Amino acid sequence: MIEKLSDGPVEETNLSLEDVQNRCTALVEYCLANCSRGAVWLMEGDLGAGKTTFVAAAAHALGIEDVVNSPTFNLHNHYTGLRGELNHFDLYRLGSSAMMELEFSEIWESPGEHFALHAIEWWTNLGTIHSALPFFRITLEIVDERRRNLRVQEIRQFEVHA
Repeated sequence: MIEKLSDGPVEETNLSLEDVQNRCTALVEYCLANCSRGAVWLMEGDLGAGKTTFVAAAAHALGIEDVVNSPTFNLHNHYTGLRGELNHFDLYRLGSSAMMELEFSEIWESPGEHFALHAIEWWTNLGTIHSALPFFRITLEIVDERRRNLRVQEIRQFEVHA
């Protein structure tokens, strides 16, 4: 289903956790094939919906062997793999003024020399986000303990509002 992103948002319901991870791997492959310098993933979902687990699956698909943990307390984790880099942000505790002081936005606003995936949990705390890279709005919704709904929307513009 991910390969149909250019046609509009992709929505799948009642997926097993394994299926969600498989969709994540497919999304990484899509980004590698269609976004030469990288992408910004805007992660949405309630606490416990699986945002960090989704990012961990992306890390695995990028050839990253490190254990991916939520950066809730240090706010940003950086990983390097065989197929690209991953910057994982968790902005749950921050507002837009704190973000300006930390200058994290410089990391995702401009593409680097190599493919980099920037996954931002709780991005809506920023209000507005800018990047020269394409955005993917990824929403995970809890159905029950073992099932999720998944929505992925590709956004090819330079600014997204919460």
